[in-house]
Amino acid sequence: MEPQASKSSEGRRRRTVFRKLRQLCNEFDMAAVVVLTDSVLASADENQR
Repeated sequence: MEPQASKSSEGRRRRTVFRKLRQLCNEFDMAAVVVLTDSVLASADENQR
C-alpha cells in the first residue's frame, strides 16, 4: 500500500515537471519566433533603404 502511494505521488511530480518544461519550451519557441521575425523585418528594412 505504501509503495503504491509514493509511486503515484512520484508520477504526479514528474508530470508537473514535464508540464513546466513544456511551458518553458513554448515560451522559448515564442521568443525565438519573435526574434526571427524581428531580424527578418530588420533585414527587409535594410534592403528597402
